[in-house]
Amino acid sequence: MNHWLETQRDILLASIISEDFEQACAVLSPIREYTSQKSVLPEYEQKLLIQILFILKRFHQKLSGSFKSTFENYHTCFRQYLAGLAKHGRKATGWVDEATYFSRLTLSDSQLQAVYQTLVTFQLSTGCSHYCRRCNEWALPGVRSHFSFSAVKTILKHLFRHDNQEFTLYGASDPLDWEGQAADEKKTGGPYPTIEDILEFIAEQGGHPEYGLLTKVPKGKTGLLERLARNNADLSVSMTDKNRMRLTPVFKRLPQLHKQHDFDDLMIPAFHDEDFDSVKPSISDTYGTEIT
Repeated sequence: MNHWLETQRDILLASIISEDFEQACAVLSPIREYTSQKSVLPEYEQKLLIQILFILKRFHQKLSGSFKSTFENYHTCFRQYLAGLAKHGRKATGWVDEATYFSRLTLSDSQLQAVYQTLVTFQLSTGCSHYCRRCNEWALPGVRSHFSFSAVKTILKHLFRHDNQEFTLYGASDPLDWEGQAADEKKTGGPYPTIEDILEFIAEQGGHPEYGLLTKVPKGKTGLLERLARNNADLSVSMTDKNRMRLTPVFKRLPQLHKQHDFDDLMIPAFHDEDFDSVKPSISDTYGTEIT
C-alpha cells in the first residue's frame, strides 16, 4: 500500500508532465498543510519530500505567470522546512547500543550466523557529512546516529569468530564521521572514541579486514586523517571538487596518502545529480549482507 505522500508525489509529477498545473497546485496545498503540522518527519517521508522538491526544481522552467510564482513559493517553503529538520537532526544525534539493535532484528539464530558469515558492509553511522546521492539514494543531510562503541566491538567480535575479514566499515556513510561517547573507554586520546579506536580494537582482536577505509574527510576531521596516515592505516581519500582545495596541504605533508576517484566523470556533488541522463561508473556496487 502506497504512503499518502508517495501518492501525492506521483500525482504531482503526472500533473506537471501533462501540463495540468491547476491540479499540480491542488496537490501541493495539502502537502504544505501536512508538513506545517509536523515538527519531525520519519526519514522515508523526508526523502519523499526531497523528491517533491526536486520535481519542483526540475520542471519550474515549464511554467509561467502565477503558476511559476506559486511553484517557487512551495519550493522555498519545502526547502526551508527540510533545512529545519536537518538542523534538528544534527542536534539530536544519538547512539544505538547492542541490546537495542539486536532487539529490533527478527532473525533466527541460524539466520544471524549467516549474516555474520556473509556481511560485506558494516555501516557505523546513519547519515553522512556528505550525503552524496549516488551512495545513498535521496539521502538526508547530516549524521543522525551512530552504533555505540560497545555495539561496534560486539559485532566485530562476531564477525571475527565467523572468520569474516571481507567487510568495509562504511556504506552510505563516512567512517571518519563515527564518534563514540565521552564515557566510553578509549586508548587513542581525545574526548571520545573515533574510528582510530575501532582500528585499535580490530588489531587487538587479531583482525585483518581485507578492505581499508574510504573517506572524503569530513570537515573537522583532517587531524584524525593525518593521525591515521602516520599510523599507516589502510585508507584512501575519495577526491571531489568539494574537498580538493581543503585537502591539498594534507597531501603535501603526507604524500603517502592514496587518492581515489580523482576523475571528472566520478565527481558527483551532493544534491546535484537529480537526473540520470547518462550512465557513469559506479563506485559502490557490492553484493552481500549489510549491517546498518
